[in-house]
Amino acid sequence: MILTEQRLAHLIQIYLKQHYKQVHNMIKLIIESLKYANGETENLRIAQGKYKLPTTLKEGYKTLKQEIKWQ
Repeated sequence: MILTEQRLAHLIQIYLKQHYKQVHNMIKLIIESLKYANGETENLRIAQGKYKLPTTLKEGYKTLKQEIKWQ
């Protein structure tokens, strides 16, 4: 059986529909785990919002406190 581009796209679509819940739960678990990580590595700090600009005074204070903790 020769796989056409359309057939391949259809098979990928079926696969994603079948595995969406697993992938969704895995991403949800990773994001939830970031709350409990202490930023031991640069990648964790970035994932936890190192470059996010605060929009309120409260967020600014929290960001400053986090930066001091990471140093």
